[in-house]
Amino acid sequence: MTDEHLQYHSRRAMAELDMALKASNADAARAHFRLSSLHLEKSQEPGAMAAPAAATQTY
Repeated sequence: MTDEHLQYHSRRAMAELDMALKASNADAARAHFRLSSLHLEKSQEPGAMAAPAAATQTY
């Protein structure tokens, strides 16, 4: 995924989070939180979530 795509999903995640926090309806808020989560996942580069596990190795 290109940097442009990653930035797009990052911006969308923040926008959906903002809409979730401003929603007056609980169902709408949940939907926006879910969309924010999905965009956040897309904004992560492949393997980014696996990096912390490598840091926990003992020597």
